[in-house]
Amino acid sequence: MKSREFTTTSAKIRFLNSKGLTRSQIARELDLIYQHVRNVLIMDAKKAAKEATKAKIVIVDAADTNANAAVNGNATTTAE
Repeated sequence: MKSREFTTTSAKIRFLNSKGLTRSQIARELDLIYQHVRNVLIMDAKKAAKEATKAKIVIVDAADTNANAAVNGNATTTAE
């Protein structure tokens, strides 16, 4: 494998996945079981989904705060 130096197997898996290799190809390339490769990639997807959900909550909370301020007459507007 001609690639960068990686400190972890998970980093190697992520790199090969980003290059378009399938889970089976990655497992063969790194001499790993398929399940290990799958677990790394599934956990990455779960973490990304969790972070996206957190970002949506923050955006909604900010919008709710502005909506509540408008109802209470405390909203600020920007002039163009």
